Amino acid sequence: MNIFGALIPCALQRGCWSSDERMTDRMGAATSTPPGETPPPHPPIMPSSTSDQLSVVVRDRKRIRVAGFATLRKKFIRKRRSSKAMDHGRVIREVVSDWSPLEVAALLEEYEALASLKDLSMQAELARPPAATFKQDLSTLYDFKYCTDVDLIFRGACFPVHRAILSARCPYFRDLLAGCPGYGARICLELRTPGVDVEMFSALLRYLYTGDISPRDGNIDLALLRRLGEEFGTPNPLESDLRYLLETGDYA
Repeated sequence: MNIFGALIPCALQRGCWSSDERMTDRMGAATSTPPGETPPPHPPIMPSSTSDQLSVVVRDRKRIRVAGFATLRKKFIRKRRSSKAMDHGRVIREVVSDWSPLEVAALLEEYEALASLKDLSMQAELARPPAATFKQDLSTLYDFKYCTDVDLIFRGACFPVHRAILSARCPYFRDLLAGCPGYGARICLELRTPGVDVEMFSALLRYLYTGDISPRDGNIDLALLRRLGEEFGTPNPLESDLRYLLETGDYA
């Protein structure tokens, strides 16, 4: 008998292959499952389209969150800018929106009166002569010898001065004047630093009064002035010494 003739009819029958497949399934289940137990169900396979959808949803949520933060930040920046540059005209319009024309006219008249008063005040300030500084007042006090209480004699020249100012400004004069109390005392000076003339001594006293070297004393030898500073002592800032006199009342 021809073998191909025997196999071809079986292949043409549909039930032949299906019965073999069922047999194979039963055999596989029998070999992998103990007797008396049901085979475990096969885990479901997640389709690839579902995972793609989840990734798209997560990405969209992140994008929405970032966009929300950016929008909130823009709102804060806009609010900050509006607070820095306030529209005063809009504020006034909101205030007077429900006012009567008579009330608005009264407000306008008040603003015009205030503007005129401000102009008058500025004109008065410009017309008023500038007030002298305390350094200028002390320089005038030294030049015109107002209310002096002690005389310093140096190289035959007399320098009427104020005991309180020199005592507060210079340790050398503080010790010197403490040894000669009383109103109108006359004290003769002999300095250890050589080369000091009457003009230099006057510039030194003016410096103690004002804290500055006067332009009229531009020919002063600065090296000699530094040596005098070593002998007389370096004074504090003028403001500090004047505040000390005002707060303590010493030498008053």
